[in-house]
Amino acid sequence: MSQKAAGTTLALMESKLRGCSLSLQDQVLKKFESMGGKKTLKEMAGMTGLSLTRVFRLQNGSRMKLDEYEIIKKLIGERDCSTRLIKLIEEAQLSLSPETLEEFAKKLELKVRLSQFQIEEKK
Repeated sequence: MSQKAAGTTLALMESKLRGCSLSLQDQVLKKFESMGGKKTLKEMAGMTGLSLTRVFRLQNGSRMKLDEYEIIKKLIGERDCSTRLIKLIEEAQLSLSPETLEEFAKKLELKVRLSQFQIEEKK
C-alpha cells in the first residue's frame, strides 16, 4: 500500500469518528501513553521502532501514517489485559472440554456479578 493510500485510509477511519471528541490518532496515542506511565520520547521510539524525530512530530500533531498506527495499535493490543483475555478465551475454546469451558464461564460470571454488587453497594 502506498503512503498516500495509507494516509487516505487513516483519514477515512478518522472521518467515521468525527462525532467523537478525539480523533482516532489522538485516541491511540493517548492509550499508548497511558500504558505503563509517562514515557520519554526515546523510550517510545525504542518500543515502536519509529525514529525519535517521528515520535516527537506525532506527539505534536503531525498526521500518523497507517503503518505507524498499526505498530502502535499492535503494541497496545499486546499489553492490554482485555485483549489478552479475549485471546485466552479463544484458545480455551479450541483446547478445553465443553465441561471445563462451562465451569470457567460460571466462575467468570460469578466474578462479574460480585463486582457489580460491590459497585452498587458503594453508591
